[in-house]
Amino acid sequence: MNLTQKGLNILAGTALSMFVITVVLFSFEKSPAGGFAGDTPLIQGLGLDKINAISLRRGTSEVTLERQGNDFLVKESGGYPASAEKVNKLLLECLDIRCMEKITENTGNHKELGVDQAREDNLSLRFYSSSSQESGPGNLITGILIGKDTERTSASYVRLENSNTVYTSEKKHYFSENPVDFLDTQLLNLKREDIDSVTIVSNSETFTINRNASNELLLGNIPQDKRGKNNEIKSVFEAFSYLYLSAVTAEASFKGAFEQTNTCKLPNLTYQAQVATMDGKYYIRLSAFGPSQEALEESSRISKTEDETQLKKKDAILTAAGTADSFNKRHSAWVYEISEWKAKNLTMQFENLVEVIPADEIPAEIAASHILIAYQGADRAQAERTKEEARKLADELLANIKDDGADFAETAKKHSDCPSKESGGDLGTFGKGQMHPKFEEAAWKLKVLEVSGVVETPFGFHIIRRTK
Repeated sequence: MNLTQKGLNILAGTALSMFVITVVLFSFEKSPAGGFAGDTPLIQGLGLDKINAISLRRGTSEVTLERQGNDFLVKESGGYPASAEKVNKLLLECLDIRCMEKITENTGNHKELGVDQAREDNLSLRFYSSSSQESGPGNLITGILIGKDTERTSASYVRLENSNTVYTSEKKHYFSENPVDFLDTQLLNLKREDIDSVTIVSNSETFTINRNASNELLLGNIPQDKRGKNNEIKSVFEAFSYLYLSAVTAEASFKGAFEQTNTCKLPNLTYQAQVATMDGKYYIRLSAFGPSQEALEESSRISKTEDETQLKKKDAILTAAGTADSFNKRHSAWVYEISEWKAKNLTMQFENLVEVIPADEIPAEIAASHILIAYQGADRAQAERTKEEARKLADELLANIKDDGADFAETAKKHSDCPSKESGGDLGTFGKGQMHPKFEEAAWKLKVLEVSGVVETPFGFHIIRRTK
């Protein structure tokens, strides 16, 4: 499902749930006050269209949801949009408070039961017809006080602020006065197999992790005497997956400096996270980049001769453009605080991704086979193909070997431009300094029987398989 369709589904779900709430709000029967009968709702007759602000407070902790159009904004989070799902859940939970037993109307008992307005440890939940900042007696629609647990412990004492009557509830009801609990905290949720590469650029270094056709993660530019640490490389590559916020700040008021940029590339879409540290905390600023204008214009032109595969590719490009636009509209004005453990993966340095290969594990010689795809103008080449054609062929052969299980030796015999093709590409045994530095670097990094990616040297494009 693409993001545009997903967004429509979410909106539809939100609209439906708001409709359900409206129906429930207007469908209550009798109030607990007067002729009380057990198992009756505490609140009724509360019109959803009348609510312009909701306040939850416990002691000095408070969260205020202020209405803007059809949405609610979290005041304590700089006016960041509240999750419609979580607001709906709050309203439904309020409507679900049912009174089982009438306890007292004596205000002298309120403090003991925890429903005194002056208490610091009870929860007050108020609905206003105008901004809570300007609220007065006429602006309060209704308020709920949830006090101590009853003797049953699975229920609480409750009362409405405009009534002295205290009841026991049917069950405990849990409400949060933490602003973050009303936000949609998920920022990104990407699958590893959808990510092509991750690049880290900081003041001190730049490095890239690529995912090859076999779904292996390859860290570039590893020195010959070192090797990648697989778990750490995986953590950095997947740092964009399941990215959540801990808190949010309006970008206009953020004072930190962004010193690192992480780029996550997908086939038609690129996500970027700029990272800052301030007062021991970590912050990110997010943006997305869709396909080029040229690609969009090409994808918007549909001809009758295009097959289903071509149409799907064009649809994916257009969908990615919409995804980038929606993403930037949501995130462009905000800076997000993230958890320390997630920031550790986003800010890991190159030196922590590699380790020195023990001396007893470095062979004096190795053996390898290769497939050389030369092109016109390459050293010692007699090929007539262009460099672009050579690279395309090398990529196709690599995919055949890694994805389709094509035999390496047979592929070399059929396609290689090196004399070693006669022996299936076998180069025999060689030591350091006997091959071109780029070929040598790639070969020495391979495990026995492992196949490299496409390696470019002045002789053309190589596919290398270490044999010993």
